Amino acid sequence: MPGEDERHLLAAIELARRARENGNHPFGALLVDDAGDVVLEAENTVVTARDPTGHAELNLIRRAGERFDPDFLQRCTMYASTEPWGRFGASPGAIPRAPISIFRAARSSRAQTTRST
Repeated sequence: MPGEDERHLLAAIELARRARENGNHPFGALLVDDAGDVVLEAENTVVTARDPTGHAELNLIRRAGERFDPDFLQRCTMYASTEPWGRFGASPGAIPRAPISIFRAARSSRAQTTRST
């Protein structure tokens, strides 16, 4: 794994730790632009916001959609502390529909990189 990917995945894991400290489930996500700069961070807020959709990845996608245009997001990569699929993960339909072009997860039972279409 290239150094930059590892650095961003470790930052996502740190966000997960922070989410746990804040009373939520330990999941974090961040958005990185094509220059390698972190432009947005999100952590899980399911417990504290009493919102079952408050998964880190969904929080990130919602905020990114509010702040950035789709052309910019097409050049971004989302890094997450773990893959957002599975029984209690974020909606598997939300990430492929987001204009973010690349997704990487620190912990995954599948391939670590997916591209949205």
